[in-house]
This record gives sequence, structure tokens and C-alpha cells, in this order.
Amino acid sequence: MTKYYIFFYNLHMYLKEFGTYNAILIAFAITLIYLLFTVIKSGKSAVKLKKALSSLFFSFNLSLIFQITIIGRIGRHYDGWSVPNGDWNIFENQYLLSSPQMRNIALFLMLMPSVFLFIKCSKSKALSTKLMMTAGILFPFLISLFIELCQGIFSIGTFQFSDLFYNTLGGLIGAVFYIVIQKLHKKTKSKIN
Repeated sequence: MTKYYIFFYNLHMYLKEFGTYNAILIAFAITLIYLLFTVIKSGKSAVKLKKALSSLFFSFNLSLIFQITIIGRIGRHYDGWSVPNGDWNIFENQYLLSSPQMRNIALFLMLMPSVFLFIKCSKSKALSTKLMMTAGILFPFLISLFIELCQGIFSIGTFQFSDLFYNTLGGLIGAVFYIVIQKLHKKTKSKIN
């Protein structure tokens, strides 16, 4: 009993530290509003589960990113423009990857598949590889630029070009993963048929 309590307590503290509870609530609210808008717009009462889940996944990822990078930092004070060049080093030493850079990549790694799922469920036609690669660079770059500017202007973090680069890299990696998985899925589906 005690080890389960410790596990759930540690999980709770981890989720609380990163504001994951807030992100979950925001994601459910955004998804509910989106689904209500979809039902009102289309006049249909039945909404596909795939569309609802992709909307939930997308809004959760986006709200978690904003919670960690902007909302969770409100009340702290930084010199927003003190280190625009930031830390570009991806390794802390020869055996250990740098935690801030890995966090920046991971933040946007899971965002891109959710973006593509969301777009795919909203539109009937398939997305081209070129469009997905463009979105895989442009979308995380613009979100990251917004975050970095907010951190610099409101002094809730520091504007860093390295964060901008690694966030965009994470989005690009996520886009490549999604494209590869989608092509493998199509190939497997065609072999079965």
C-alpha cells in the first residue's frame, strides 16, 4: 500500500510542478468549445470520435506548452533580454545530453503529430508531404517566437535564439516521425488489401 501511495504522490507532484492539471482542464475546455462549434456549424448531433480525440490531443499539447513556458512562470521575474544567444550546447558533458535543449525539443516533438491529426480530421483530403514539412517548420517556429517574445517582453523568462531553434527542431522531428509512420501505415494497409 505504501509504495503505491508514494508512486501516486510523486506522480501528483510531478504533474503539479509542470502545471499539467491546468493544461488538462484547458484542453478539455477548448475541445468542448470546438466540438460544440462543430455541432452547431454542421447541424449534426453526432461528432466522430476521431475528430474529438484529435482535438483533445492537440489542445492538450498546446496548452501544456503554454503552461510550462508562459503561464506557469507568471509571478517570477527574469531579465528578459539578458541572454539572447542563450546556451547552444546540446551536451552538458561528453556523456550527458543538455536538459534545457532536450526539454525544448520534447515540448514540440509531440505537438506536430497532434497538429496533423487535427488538420486531417478537419479536412477530407490528405495532406501532402511537402505541406506537412512546411507546417512542421513554420508552426512550431511561430509558436516558439510568440513564447520567446512573451518571455522577453513580460520578463517571465529570457528570450533565447537557441530555444527558438530547438523548439523548431522538435517540431520538425515530430513532423518527420508522423510522415514516416503515415507512409508505413499506408504501405501495410495496401499489402493487407
